[in-house]
Amino acid sequence: MSGIPTVRIGSPTEHLLLTAKGYDGTPAVLIATLQLEGLTATTRVIGNYPIGFRDLAEFFEGLEKDWRGWHDTRSWESLEQNLTIEARHEYGHVRLTVIVRDDRSDWDNQGWRAIGDITLEPGEQLSQVARDVTALALG
Repeated sequence: MSGIPTVRIGSPTEHLLLTAKGYDGTPAVLIATLQLEGLTATTRVIGNYPIGFRDLAEFFEGLEKDWRGWHDTRSWESLEQNLTIEARHEYGHVRLTVIVRDDRSDWDNQGWRAIGDITLEPGEQLSQVARDVTALALG
């Protein structure tokens, strides 16, 4: 990777983009941008001290390991619950439901939530995502 480490999960037009912020080896913060047709939502995601985003890498490694399929929904949620990724294996594809949120603590603004689905091929595309997320999370 050159420049600021970034991972795109999905297609060039519909994806979740994870970008390391303040990168000095292992990121403590990611900027998560959900980009779908007609929607762009961005939030700041804090890593879980002391593991950072190792659990996110393990989540995608588990999906890759079971690329032939699994039952039920698997999910990963960030420390502050502002990024959730739910994965289902359906009809020969991996469907990721991504929830990006920005919750506010003031009385007059409860924040916002954006939800969208991203489809991945369970073979090489999922393997590449798993490798890229691991490289981003572990530095």
